[in-house]
Amino acid sequence: MPVHIKFLLRFLICSVLFVSLGNAEEIEIKVSKIASNLYVIEEKPILIQTHNCDAVNDNQSPFLRINERSKKIIFHKTERTCEVKAAYKRSSEGVGSYSVIIHYDTENWYAISSTDSYIRTKQCASRTQGEKAVLSLSGTGFGTLHIHDLECWVEGVYTQIE
Repeated sequence: MPVHIKFLLRFLICSVLFVSLGNAEEIEIKVSKIASNLYVIEEKPILIQTHNCDAVNDNQSPFLRINERSKKIIFHKTERTCEVKAAYKRSSEGVGSYSVIIHYDTENWYAISSTDSYIRTKQCASRTQGEKAVLSLSGTGFGTLHIHDLECWVEGVYTQIE
């Protein structure tokens, strides 16, 4: 991807997620729950990780609310809130196979040791902690994750947005 397109994409993502400190506005963005403590911004390849947000009812119409003081997921029907731990964008990792050490975080969400990246899988049954795995990626960011004899389909690699 050309450098100017990458810069523009980063700028747009940051503009959507973070309000400048001098601005007292509040922004709300619709999100959908995809796993325990994991939400996706609707129609964007951005995932939001929360902290201790497991007890919330799934049909609450959640919104990400951002202002200069906080970043929270708000559930309008109950006004319950959950703190945002981090936001992640889809990474443009190259084609190839990579040896990684992974840690299960939540459903289909694995941290890659010594990085700020996560692997999003589909229907992966492993709850491994600190295990070696082989991440094989195609040019589109999709691929497979091999954990011992288990093969999991990879929906993407995500890197934390600063």
